[in-house]
Amino acid sequence: YGVILAGGGGARLWPISRKVKPKQFRAISGGQTLFDATYKRALSLLTAEDIFVLTTSEYADVIKEGRHDIAEEQFILEPFQNGNAAAIGLAALKLCKRFPDETVLLCSSDAYIKEEDHFGIKVRRAEKIVHEHPDNAVLIGVVPSYPETAYGYIKLGKKLGEDYFQSAGFMEKPDLKTAEQFSASSGYLWNIFLVVWKLDALIKSYRKFWGPQMAVLEKIAHHAPASSLEEREEYARAR
Repeated sequence: YGVILAGGGGARLWPISRKVKPKQFRAISGGQTLFDATYKRALSLLTAEDIFVLTTSEYADVIKEGRHDIAEEQFILEPFQNGNAAAIGLAALKLCKRFPDETVLLCSSDAYIKEEDHFGIKVRRAEKIVHEHPDNAVLIGVVPSYPETAYGYIKLGKKLGEDYFQSAGFMEKPDLKTAEQFSASSGYLWNIFLVVWKLDALIKSYRKFWGPQMAVLEKIAHHAPASSLEEREEYARAR
């Protein structure tokens, strides 16, 4: 299964990206929007029935204006933008009720990926690794081509196999000097938020490392978007 994260406000690309229509719904490179390109990539690996869109009701309406091929039941709506962690936790709980033993591909809707063929190969490889190590997630990164300060970076740790490593840490939006060091090193990747994970392992990890917030999400998982002010206030505490 695939989950496309499409609820972000895209503040970093203002004024091109605005709250009413953030960057994932803009044709920044080429004729199609970043969301459409992401959805097309997902369709190269999965059927439409196996792809879910995680967003708010506001942006679901934006998506529906441009696409009429995504069924209503494929949308997972969060009450409001509350960060990736809360949104993913909510989506995992909802999907795990239906597909408890399945593997999920989590991908951002605003990443530009030039080598489309390599995308499918890397995702299938990540899926195989997850099946061999079901308690672990595989995060796919990109080799930096220049020192970018607006991206997050993955620090590579111990080599675990021919083409995968243990992660040794993450760095969000470094300063230019640090970004130059990262891009000149072979030990860092750009983090484009492309993750393959088994749903039950994802939820287990959330409960272990994000227990109080996950307890809040489990209380409201059957209501998304939340149907009362009390539930919306509960969701606000899941940060």
